[in-house]
Amino acid sequence: MKKYLMHRLRSTMFLTITLCILAVILVELSVSMWVGSFYEWMEEAKEPIQYRRLQIEGFEIIMFILGAMCTAIPIVELGDIKSKRNADLIYSLPVSRIKMALAHYLSGLIQIFAVYTVSYVTMYIKIITSPLYSWVQSPSALIGGYFALLGAGVAIYSIFMAVFNVANTMIDGCVFIAVWAFLVSAFVIAIGKFNVETSDIFKLNFISYLPAEYFYPHAALFISDVFYSLIVGIKPYYHYANYTIAWGVVGIICAAVYFVTFTKKRTEELEGPSDTLFGYRVILPISVFSMTQALDDAIISFVFAILIGVVGYMIYRRSFKIKKQDIITISAICAFTGLSMILFS
Repeated sequence: MKKYLMHRLRSTMFLTITLCILAVILVELSVSMWVGSFYEWMEEAKEPIQYRRLQIEGFEIIMFILGAMCTAIPIVELGDIKSKRNADLIYSLPVSRIKMALAHYLSGLIQIFAVYTVSYVTMYIKIITSPLYSWVQSPSALIGGYFALLGAGVAIYSIFMAVFNVANTMIDGCVFIAVWAFLVSAFVIAIGKFNVETSDIFKLNFISYLPAEYFYPHAALFISDVFYSLIVGIKPYYHYANYTIAWGVVGIICAAVYFVTFTKKRTEELEGPSDTLFGYRVILPISVFSMTQALDDAIISFVFAILIGVVGYMIYRRSFKIKKQDIITISAICAFTGLSMILFS
């Protein structure tokens, strides 16, 4: 496995170095510090009190770099084995499937670790060498934030490794990553709107209060807000940690799914329809339902929902002719949501 891992690292070395250089430039151009004046209402004084606080502009650029790496690296790591020709060659190597899966997983992690560490260290050096460093309220939070964000990144990476791995083609894998990055949150929003329309019947009021923005996998990176608050000396919102932990658990599950599916992937399945639970069988019905709830204009929503369903099933079936069961699925979802709007609105 060691030789295979080193081969993977050598093959991606140029890309990793290039991304490290780009990350340094991006951080250098984005991160800056200043001390701003703020006002806070004091009940005792019956007037707003002015105070000064450190501001770090561009702190979120680290989140962007890490999130982008964790989303894109699975494609880099597993893209080679989405064609039968490459897969036959790679799978014929004297390396067991589980070790091969581990090598790909570790190779991606090392690439992410390198680019993320370089970008974070660049920001760290800018902060500690700044004349305003004395305004930093918690120097230890600068270090703690590095490890917290890294853990969140590993969770996101594991999710997208599993999602991409179950696809049988490069295109399907990219579609799965793009859709699953937003699908859960879109579904939560759709359920919330549907609940409002049918609240007289179902009365699931808690659904309306679900924070849809935290159902993106990348919401795990919001933990950075806690450490930023500690650094500049404002009250942190520790509830962000709950979502990071939740996505961390999902990441652990998806890591297990990745290793299991990698070892069971058959070469003859490649370049064929991605008939998997993580794929179109779940994505398309949820997308059609979410689209029917997405826009205020019901007619436009249903037109887009049908269009997404038809095009999606064509991609899924690899044919301009979709099956009757697909038409029934699209029609049933649209009819169900349409009737609910008519009967309960």
